[in-house]
Amino acid sequence: MQWLDLIFKLIQKIFRRESFKKKYKVINQKKLKNILKNKKWQVIDLRNKVDYEEHHLENTTNVPAWNFNFTYFKLIDKNKKILLISNDYRSNLYIYKNLKRKGFKVKLLNTGYKNIRNNEIYDPMTKVVIY
Repeated sequence: MQWLDLIFKLIQKIFRRESFKKKYKVINQKKLKNILKNKKWQVIDLRNKVDYEEHHLENTTNVPAWNFNFTYFKLIDKNKKILLISNDYRSNLYIYKNLKRKGFKVKLLNTGYKNIRNNEIYDPMTKVVIY
């Protein structure tokens, strides 16, 4: 019976992932490098200011999630497509929904910033503060 439980857990995991992709517009991490260079996109980093200043990707804008509703209209260009990056891509869905409701073309990166930070592809595109 253990193998049957494993099969059910696997099927549940697959359907949960697919339903998330259907409900929210998600971008694969492989496309991030091109998006960072593209002038039609604005990449918004939702992490707090300290984490952002310590390590972040070039050409990104920091709008911390805790005060997003008070500052986003000053920093985000409505004429560009928006890509949201955070520590966990599912943790700030209310920001995604809010921007979508207000007419922004917004998408989520399908991974957290921790995976980007540990990926050597993005090393030339990062700014790091060394203490």
